[in-house]
Amino acid sequence: MNIRKPWRRIGALASMLLISAAALAAELSAEDVMNKAFNVYGGDDSISTLTFSFEADGQPERKLVYTMLWKRYKGEGNVNSKFLFIKEFPAHGRGIAYMSWRYRPYVDQADDEWIYLPELRTVRKVSHRDNIEEDEEFAATELKPFDLDPRHPSRDSHTLTATEEIDGVTYYVIESSRKDEAEFYPYRKVVRRISADRFLTTRIDYYDLDGNLRKQQTTEWQPVGNAWAWKILNVQNVQNGHKTRLEVSDIRLNTGLSDDVFSTRTMKTGLRGKLR
Repeated sequence: MNIRKPWRRIGALASMLLISAAALAAELSAEDVMNKAFNVYGGDDSISTLTFSFEADGQPERKLVYTMLWKRYKGEGNVNSKFLFIKEFPAHGRGIAYMSWRYRPYVDQADDEWIYLPELRTVRKVSHRDNIEEDEEFAATELKPFDLDPRHPSRDSHTLTATEEIDGVTYYVIESSRKDEAEFYPYRKVVRRISADRFLTTRIDYYDLDGNLRKQQTTEWQPVGNAWAWKILNVQNVQNGHKTRLEVSDIRLNTGLSDDVFSTRTMKTGLRGKLR
């Protein structure tokens, strides 16, 4: 019996996989992969429940629950998407709301963001740079509002650094960094693992402005009709050990959300009578 043959077969198989991965990489550029990942169909609008759980050293686990409304805009116009988060739990913070209007890359305008605080009965305008990173409402989570809305690929430069085979699935590894150094973005670079079969982003590594790894995110997806939606996100800050788990449930897609829902008035008055 020639014991070398099985090893030859394994070596040949490994070579074929490497050749296949190289050929796959040659077919699509990093920009192609990022655009396909960005355009994975997630519905035209959605209503869902977001449950955040936080773990920090020496502190009891915290939990926050939000209702999230989202709408993506197609075709012409300056707005790319709109988000509205309304806090449901814990009871003492119920009614706190955060809203964001995200503009297309070609629009020379910063995204608009607002926070409503029921105890003050006040809606105030905020920005990534001045408030969101330090705001008490988002301080506990490693998933900031700008992490929950996929960044438009045209804002960044992309490099395909590798392809990986995991459980029979090929993944692209894409490194991205912002094109405009003057733009506020809290990460120097972001490295994503994107599946070649469905173009779902399953892992993201975020690097801080000094170039050090800040946090790692893994994503589990779920099919909803003919769309794909997040199911579970796990994020760990490798610098301080803090962990965030996000579970997405009660998803309703393509409900026909009107523009009127995404308003400061809704932030103050709530959703009663505004949803189908």
